[in-house]
Amino acid sequence: MQMKTKRRREESPQRAPRTIKTRRRDIRSCQTKVSPEPHQPDKLGVCSGDTLDLSNNYTLNKQRLSDIKKSLPRLRSLNLEFCHTLSDEDFASMVGYELVPSTKVLEAVDDTKTFSLESLNLARTKISDAGVAAIIVRCEEVRHLRLSHTRITDLSLSLIAQHCKRLVTLDVSGCDIGNYGIQLIAQECKYLADLKVNECTRINDGIIPYVCFYCPELNQLGIRNTKITARGLNTLLQKRKFSYLDLEALPITDAQLYLISLQQSQNIKSLRLSYCFNLTAGNICRLINICKHLAEVHLFGLSLGEELFSSVNREGLHIFSC
Repeated sequence: MQMKTKRRREESPQRAPRTIKTRRRDIRSCQTKVSPEPHQPDKLGVCSGDTLDLSNNYTLNKQRLSDIKKSLPRLRSLNLEFCHTLSDEDFASMVGYELVPSTKVLEAVDDTKTFSLESLNLARTKISDAGVAAIIVRCEEVRHLRLSHTRITDLSLSLIAQHCKRLVTLDVSGCDIGNYGIQLIAQECKYLADLKVNECTRINDGIIPYVCFYCPELNQLGIRNTKITARGLNTLLQKRKFSYLDLEALPITDAQLYLISLQQSQNIKSLRLSYCFNLTAGNICRLINICKHLAEVHLFGLSLGEELFSSVNREGLHIFSC
């Protein structure tokens, strides 16, 4: 749902944005397709104490899923990124639910199960809203959650906002989400420090008043290739201090570079400006020289000239470009 935000709310986040209420809807699988990734060699998985890493594993069979299920009560961190074979039914089964495929209705097999997971990476799996609903209810202690390039919608974000009040990191890049879900997350997750909504093309300036007012800890933000405007970015830069910013492919100009150097010079350590074609080499050089803590800058796709690299050569600075 697109939120129409008045100008005075963007400019004065001290006044709380209108409270968003959770919409109750039936859980249905999202039809968004996940782009296929190049095949990578399978891994057997790495298990160390309370951490289990099965990322890039394409051969998870029922026996392996059963092992994961048995390990969950003691795990603090679980990484299943790129496990393309995992479906909503598999995720539901892991946490004690049975998902009826025809209706996508969850039936609890064991109502007493809760888990202590603090870090959960399900990026680039086949999980959708139904799978998230099963996991989040049983894993309310999650603080670091990665769901990038999955089939989730705003319904999943609504459930996460309801149950994961201690959330610190959220990555939903490349998902079919809009302002409504992020507004709910900002409003309910007061400890949010790291938010990535890269390539979420329905995200626009409507989220700005919410992250400015409700997220005092926010210091890492990825809004690459969204509909955030220069005006919205101006508000963000004036109201929050960032150590990491991904602004790639946004319509920003040298005016925003000046604002970054003015407002973020003591904090910014990593800055991504690739494919921001309105920027000039001279102002990029000026920003780098002012921001003394800047450790890495991404400038892919920009025609800058060799003089830029010679004039900003300093120890500890890494410039990535082509």
